[in-house]
Amino acid sequence: MLNKCKCFKVSPPKKFPLNFKNYLKRKFIYKKRPKIETDFGIKKDLYFREFYECINCGHFYSKHKLNLSNIYSGKYIVSTYGNLNNIEKRFNFIINLKKSASDNKKRADRVEKFIKSNNLKKKLTLLDIGAGIGVFAYEMKLKGFKVYGYEKDYNLKKHLKNNVKINLIKKKSQIKKFDLISINKVLEHVSEPRMFVSKYKKYLGKNSYFYIEVPDVKAKLNGKESEEFAIEHHHVFSVYSLRSFLESVGLSIKMIKGIKEPSGKFTIFCFCKLR
Repeated sequence: MLNKCKCFKVSPPKKFPLNFKNYLKRKFIYKKRPKIETDFGIKKDLYFREFYECINCGHFYSKHKLNLSNIYSGKYIVSTYGNLNNIEKRFNFIINLKKSASDNKKRADRVEKFIKSNNLKKKLTLLDIGAGIGVFAYEMKLKGFKVYGYEKDYNLKKHLKNNVKINLIKKKSQIKKFDLISINKVLEHVSEPRMFVSKYKKYLGKNSYFYIEVPDVKAKLNGKESEEFAIEHHHVFSVYSLRSFLESVGLSIKMIKGIKEPSGKFTIFCFCKLR
């Protein structure tokens, strides 16, 4: 059975089990920052990391001794986007891309198509976890969703409030039941995805769905310097491992598929709900 894989019964990114060599094989070694990776100011002599592949489900785990806490305490957004003005410029660039060149517009379209094909009501509430610069939230607003966003970074929250104009969840105590909860390109940044998904699962209603996107291990076809294997990613999923993981936390898969996006990224998307 899918959920028999050992992967998500342990937490290799945090502490590899003693017998990890029995089912994880080293795939990539990094002794310096790949050119495509954002420069987070890690000293060259400290930069060493590896990716291990599960021989059972194909899932990739990152292994290193680097402390990434500084990255996620503000440096990640500053290093990736810069100041508030640059965040707005990036947002405007993405929302003005033609549909044929836009990962985001295609994402919004497939969510809308899924909603229509499952005969869900039209006026839906959406909670976008890790809303980022808000491009997905923006597109879903255009499609008639009442959109809420959850984001930690101060500059991103300011941008989401002033430019995207969505409802921001300031505290977890404010979160209610939603028709759709999106977790777009977030799980790979989380060292403990089981805890993360379980935390937000309680905000799904009886007829509600998670929409989840993660990077796909098929990116290995492009080599170890692909964006999918950047330092900030604890995980890179296979269709098999994502299905296994979600089933192991009590979710029922309604649709799961691997795609290559207009940007060239390898991505897996999934719609799932409570069993």
